[in-house]
Amino acid sequence: MARDKWTWKAKDGTPGGLLYAPGNWGDLLKALWLTTFITWSREGLPDGIRHYVDPFAGAPDYPLGAGTKCGFLRGGLESFSYIDREYLRKGLWPSSAALFRSLSTAPMTVFDVDAERRERWRNFPGATVADAGDGWDVLQSGSPAGNDLYLVDPYDFLAQWRGKTEALLAKTAPCTLLLYVYNRSAKKAEHFREYRAFRGFLDGRTGGEYIFGRVGSDPFLPSSHHEMYLFPSPEARGSPVFALLAGSLERTTLQLDAVMRKLSVFGNQHRFF
Repeated sequence: MARDKWTWKAKDGTPGGLLYAPGNWGDLLKALWLTTFITWSREGLPDGIRHYVDPFAGAPDYPLGAGTKCGFLRGGLESFSYIDREYLRKGLWPSSAALFRSLSTAPMTVFDVDAERRERWRNFPGATVADAGDGWDVLQSGSPAGNDLYLVDPYDFLAQWRGKTEALLAKTAPCTLLLYVYNRSAKKAEHFREYRAFRGFLDGRTGGEYIFGRVGSDPFLPSSHHEMYLFPSPEARGSPVFALLAGSLERTTLQLDAVMRKLSVFGNQHRFF
């Protein structure tokens, strides 16, 4: 008998509407890159971040499952400064937008296709909920500027990259774009071909002027990877301390990868994430 597709459920058993467990390795990598850029922007951008836009925001926060919390402890991940301790103490994982708000007072625009999540955001301090049909509408209706930060992380970007990437890069060219990609190329040959085509397009379109980082999806036997791409604004790229941003992203990504490698080779008998 075929198994139903797995979906994450909250602690009380109600459907969460997610195809992954909150606080997974992709969420960790995303939080790492977002907070590293926020910290750098205080020195690297003359006026800091002007506006944050998150068109695929999800809910403000999610309950952490017991397995995920165990993974945090076993991996020593609570020592990472970018994890918001206020959320972890309550057994919650913050969304990217909630994490941004904890570190910045800049205006913030969010959107999610789920009506209940949008309502939660309307009650979230400092958040403006966009009036749109979906996240892509939010992107097309905005007017990005040099000190703006856009975070784009639809669940399966690679399934739609051919119809979205050119417009996304063109629209966000004036600002800094953080793009999350779930890379399943190790699973099937067609996924691998699409991923190679996507990377080839990025290199040709941007001349390779972006920063890239990746971690596996699982310390036990990864069959996919979580990836982050940073496309800096002209202001960010022209900053005299831009090299510090690249160095910080490299260093902290390697630290996260080191945690995963430790779990994979010593004392890891369960799949925590």
